[in-house]
Amino acid sequence: MKSILFIAHSSSLHGAERVMLTTIRVAQQAGCAVWVVLPEHAPDEGLHDALSEQIGADRILRLPYRSAGKGLLRTLLVRLFNLPAAWHLSRWCRMNGIDTVFSDTSVTILGITAARMAGIRHLWHFHEPPAAFYGWQPSMRGIYRRCLAYDRNRVIFIARAQQQAWQQELGIPIAGEVIYNPIARIPQRAKEAHEGIRIGYLGSFEARKNVGLLLDTFEQLHRLYSATSLWLCGAKDEAEREAWQARTTLPEPVVQVSLHTGNVAAFYAAIDILVLPSESETMPLVAVEAMQAGVCVVQTTHSYLSELYIDDRDCLFVNPDDCSGWLTALQRCMDAATRERLARQGQTTTLQRDYNNLYTNLMSRLLCE
Repeated sequence: MKSILFIAHSSSLHGAERVMLTTIRVAQQAGCAVWVVLPEHAPDEGLHDALSEQIGADRILRLPYRSAGKGLLRTLLVRLFNLPAAWHLSRWCRMNGIDTVFSDTSVTILGITAARMAGIRHLWHFHEPPAAFYGWQPSMRGIYRRCLAYDRNRVIFIARAQQQAWQQELGIPIAGEVIYNPIARIPQRAKEAHEGIRIGYLGSFEARKNVGLLLDTFEQLHRLYSATSLWLCGAKDEAEREAWQARTTLPEPVVQVSLHTGNVAAFYAAIDILVLPSESETMPLVAVEAMQAGVCVVQTTHSYLSELYIDDRDCLFVNPDDCSGWLTALQRCMDAATRERLARQGQTTTLQRDYNNLYTNLMSRLLCE
């Protein structure tokens, strides 16, 4: 029986952490014994409770460590700060017969250090591209080249183009493979009846999400098509919700800003078009989930989903810097036949890909090697 120690980069429940929970479930189903390490300093935002339910609180360790990124000096200081935790983990792994350390996200560098010290296998799940949006700086190349030189390390990429980007950025071949992320199963719900055409955005309001462009574009669209409304869902608190609501002169029934919701099935059933205008994404699950739910999707070209979906067949891809392009795309989607065609084909392609079974089979094989 394999024994695997997972290392999380935060205590939240965002995309990477949810994928890690799925990976842990795959490991358990394959008969592996599982433990998880969480950062001691991070306030719990749902991950600890989810893990307690899935593996038991006694299988969760808390240690003082931080994530890499934002330049060479900071990453060197993080490595120094993490050393006591790495030494502790390496001894703990040897004492508990751990076969594999599994690090979640490219910025989680504690695991590779502890695995080298213990002389055991390391799996490194890269969710991010080498881009400044995710803390990457070219000055960090040397550190990552040395980390990836460990001969018992293997990287799991979430897209072919992402793997190519990392190899090009570091100038080295990287031992690893591509496994596309699993997706949440969205219950099929009847579309909510409403007047007009409702456009939706689901996600955070951080700068790279480009929500300001969406708001500006919608205001132009609304002048042309008055029977339209915009739902922006994902504000982290009431203050952020009010701040974004105040950014538009349109009344609240036309532009509605709401807090993050866990009931995404209801959100997808309530909208006609999902828009994702981000300046950078990797494999945005919100777009895939919306297509699975049968929603017409207009999304950024700055992601890796073009590996899996075809423009103007499954969805519309628009450059996040092309303001007029977003208006044109949304104008096209004012036509009911166009919306229905894109929604139907996007859903068909998503269901045919069978993401979750593929992920389970590929990840199970890798974990059990």
